[in-house]
Amino acid sequence: MTQVSITSAALSDVGLKRKENQDNYLVSDGMFLVADGMGGGVSGQVASATALEKLNALTTVTTRTRDDIDECLLQAQKEVRDLGLAQNAVSGTTLTGLILKDLTTLDSDKNSWYIVNVGDSRTYHLNADGHGGWDAQSFLQITHDHSERQEAIDSGRLLPDMANRLVPRNIITQAVGSPSGIAPDYFQADLTGRFVVCSDGIHSELTDDQISAIVSQSDSPSDISHALVDAAMAQGGHDNITVIVVDVDTADMDAAVEDAAADATLDPHSDAADAPISDTATTAAIPATSRKLAPTPADSWSMSVIGPGEDIDSMNDSTLETLRTTRAQGETSEDSRSPQA
Repeated sequence: MTQVSITSAALSDVGLKRKENQDNYLVSDGMFLVADGMGGGVSGQVASATALEKLNALTTVTTRTRDDIDECLLQAQKEVRDLGLAQNAVSGTTLTGLILKDLTTLDSDKNSWYIVNVGDSRTYHLNADGHGGWDAQSFLQITHDHSERQEAIDSGRLLPDMANRLVPRNIITQAVGSPSGIAPDYFQADLTGRFVVCSDGIHSELTDDQISAIVSQSDSPSDISHALVDAAMAQGGHDNITVIVVDVDTADMDAAVEDAAADATLDPHSDAADAPISDTATTAAIPATSRKLAPTPADSWSMSVIGPGEDIDSMNDSTLETLRTTRAQGETSEDSRSPQA
């Protein structure tokens, strides 16, 4: 059996051409989430903070289920929708990131991540290379954008290059608070590797190749977060930029030290929007051993779409036997993408 060490860093900055930051992020008790609000100014910021506040209720639950997460999202959906109705407008927010299934164990054989997604913020993953670094070739976008551009590509109506030219990137088809409701995508992912959770202020400025080159550097989550924000800002920084980098390293249980570091919690209502980058960086151990664990290759790392009516512990055989599983060796399939709403 193996245990894991989880470390993270989160950064937020205001895009050069925007006066307010509508992003918020949450790092708390095995949750690493980014929400990018919309609706203009204060409304967008309140929308994203509200969604994270509702998800923060999961800190009282030691073993999370899809139903638990759904209940929090339904509450967020109602409150954000009501916020818009009160202003005779539409208020909404994207939401994506990691939620640790079981807070009682860090045995990588018994635990996994929920990855949830609504909108066009993204969660990425890459594997360790076995030599203390990270494998850029394994870089994978786990989530699937809920956007008109992505729908045009998925339907075959437009090729990706043409869709990128003709369809605005920021027209999303799902958002927490939308009057038409939401149908979140859920994924199961093994614990290990490097995860990147970000708003579209990152991926709208940087290509996948640029992102993978940065996140495969053998640096700390804090350094990688700074590098991503700096690179996006160098490309123009036209939108709010928020990113969380989460490293999950493995080690033999016999080699673990007994004392665990205390959990670190970031208040989603913090003034991260107005703070300089150095003030918004945080490192969280959930819990982490007190010594540095070198990344080890995760040859069996896998992720799967959690289908309608399924949960991590109740995924049926037909789901598990399909090519909806993406493995570290680079296997991919059309079915590995999230279901369309």
